[in-house]
Amino acid sequence: AALCIDIEQPRSRYDIKEWVEKAQILFGASHYLLGVRGYMVMQRKPLEFHVTNWPAVCQLEYDKLGLVHRDPFLKRARNNFGSFFWSDVPPDEHREETISFMRRHGMNHALVSTFVLPNGYIGICVFASAEPFAMEHRAAFLTAGTLLCGSLTRVVIHNFMVDNPIQPQVGVKLTDTEKDCLELVAMGKTAKEVGREMGITDHTVRYHLNRVAGKLDVETRKQAVAEAMRRNLIRQRTHEAPKFSGAQ
Repeated sequence: AALCIDIEQPRSRYDIKEWVEKAQILFGASHYLLGVRGYMVMQRKPLEFHVTNWPAVCQLEYDKLGLVHRDPFLKRARNNFGSFFWSDVPPDEHREETISFMRRHGMNHALVSTFVLPNGYIGICVFASAEPFAMEHRAAFLTAGTLLCGSLTRVVIHNFMVDNPIQPQVGVKLTDTEKDCLELVAMGKTAKEVGREMGITDHTVRYHLNRVAGKLDVETRKQAVAEAMRRNLIRQRTHEAPKFSGAQ
C-alpha cells in the first residue's frame, strides 16, 4: 500500500525502475516487465516505453521468436484487457513454443496484467518466478500488480506530455456536447453508458465522436481522446457526478 501511494506522485521516469524493483521484492518475483504503448497523433509515430530485468539474451530470443504474433493466447491477452496467472492458462499445442521459452528462462509462473488507460494508451505488467505464487496472496497480488502498473504508466505519459506540450490550435473548436462525450469516453465509458448519463442515444454519441475525429484528423475514438487531451481541448474528469451543459 505504501508503495502504491508513493508511485501515485508523478516524478521522473527514472524512478520507475526503482519502484518496479521494490514491487518485485514485495511479490517475491524473479523477473519483471513493465511497458506502455500508444500513438502520438501529431508526430505520426508510436510511443513505447519498457522497464524490465530480463537478460539481454532473453529479450533477443523473445524478439526473434515473435511470440506475440504467433501465439493465439498472447494475441488475445494483448488485446483483451485484464489480469490472470499464466499457470492458470490450459496448455495448448499452439503455445508450446511460448511455454518452452518461459521455462528456459525461469518464468514458469507469472502474473500478467494488461489494460487500457483513459487516454487510450495500453499498459502491461508482468511479474514472473520459477516457483508458484502463494495461493492466499493471489487476489491481492492481482489487484496490487494492476494498480502498480497503472500508476507507473501514468507517470510515463505525464512526463512525456510535460516534455512535449501541444497548445490549442486555432480553427479547431469542439462543442460542449462533443467535449462531454470525449471526457466520458476518456473515463472508459462505452457509447451506451455515455448516452445514458447525458440523456441522449448511443447513436447520437457516436455521431458526435465521429465529428470530433474528423475535426482532429484522426481515425479512432481512442486517438480522438488522446489528441484532444494533448491539445488541451478537454479535461480529465474524476469519477464525481458530471455536470452537462446540454446537447448541441
